[in-house]
Amino acid sequence: MVEPLTLFEKIWRDHVVVTQDEAALLYVDRNFVHEGSFHAFANLWHAGRTVRRPRQTFGFADHYVPTGDRAHPIADPEARTMVELLDTNTARAGIESYGLADSRQGIVHVVGPEL
Repeated sequence: MVEPLTLFEKIWRDHVVVTQDEAALLYVDRNFVHEGSFHAFANLWHAGRTVRRPRQTFGFADHYVPTGDRAHPIADPEARTMVELLDTNTARAGIESYGLADSRQGIVHVVGPEL
């Protein structure tokens, strides 16, 4: 009789590329970025590179987004710039993004898996 697996174990098993000793290389089929990713995008653009698989990458305005009234711009100019850079960078990279105006926007760690 085959021992049942947890959901985690099934997902892990289905994404293992190779194992060595107790380490495993996993295939990641979804990448989530948020407004804090501007450094990574800046490094890509500086190196003349692009996002390898933009259709597998999704952007979420999350950490610096007001939870209440969104009729007004984000008060903190640094936070506002980070959210604007997410829009700019995801558009440039061809990445689907869930920004302030998107009804699906939310906490990246929650909304990403839900969507």
